[in-house]
Amino acid sequence: MLNPVVHAFDQLFVQHINYSDDDSAAVQKHVDSFIHELHGLSYSEENLPWLNRDRHLIVSSFGRGTHINPLKHVHLLICLNGESSKVTARGKGSSYIIRINEGAERFGDMINEQRELNSSAISNNFRREFELFPDAKNVSLSAEGGATYRRKGSLWVFNVIPSFFINQPKTEKSFYLVPNQHGNWQPIYPHQETAAVQAINHQHNGFMYDLIHIMKYWNREHDIPKIPSPLLEALVVNYCEAKPEKLTEFADLDISGLLRSIREHIQKPVMDPIGQRGDLNSLAEESRQAIMDQAFKDQLKADSARQFELNRDYKRSIEKWSEVVGYEFRKLARVK
Repeated sequence: MLNPVVHAFDQLFVQHINYSDDDSAAVQKHVDSFIHELHGLSYSEENLPWLNRDRHLIVSSFGRGTHINPLKHVHLLICLNGESSKVTARGKGSSYIIRINEGAERFGDMINEQRELNSSAISNNFRREFELFPDAKNVSLSAEGGATYRRKGSLWVFNVIPSFFINQPKTEKSFYLVPNQHGNWQPIYPHQETAAVQAINHQHNGFMYDLIHIMKYWNREHDIPKIPSPLLEALVVNYCEAKPEKLTEFADLDISGLLRSIREHIQKPVMDPIGQRGDLNSLAEESRQAIMDQAFKDQLKADSARQFELNRDYKRSIEKWSEVVGYEFRKLARVK
């Protein structure tokens, strides 16, 4: 007899959590078309810089493959052509100034008297252009310093983040500069971050992504504050790195332990384990408390569900799991 708990988890991933290959291909086609439109804009509009076609990059959850269904955001680093402009680091390298060369075009209203490029001005210019699109929805400035745009009929929102690709041959380091919301620029390391996540996932036979997906689904199904993706992914990565045994295809075996880890760490600073973003935990105190309380309750329920399953009391196990991961789970189980 097929274990109905295993069957229900398999179907939960297939029907409600995982994003299908066909859907991913459709999004990629949409992304390619949108980037083509942006290049058309950069040729026709004087208030937008030239673009660097070879360095655009999809980042965040969709770029790393850690998104769940339905997809809500696609974060795009749209790489600008700085025309050999000078980049200067301020302080300890957390803030950068980009000074545009005298002969460079297309930066007229985005630079000051010292020819320093204002990142907020570029994002505003993208926003103004998006508002003119005939099918534009949800156009605004984003918290990440870019401009958002949703095409009518699409479920997801593009977050267009203007950026510059920086390559340092002497140090063999490369990174992107993106708006820091104060007019200057800050470095991010998306290639290194993705490689680090993939390496840890590989150490666990490719099953860490399942844990990330199920915990994003758990967060969505409960009436608690949303845990930002970078923070939630960091919590899962830390749990997996501390786990002596490798993960298996049965994600439910680790749900209780992961909820315990979230409960223990959500009140504390959570330093970025895969990049250089510092403390990722920007949640307010009341949000941290609400998440901690839910994680504690669901950890106990997950323990009970596992025990019922071991005792082959599948009906009670499924009842408990449905309280943890949502009531769709109960519909997917084949048990009387």
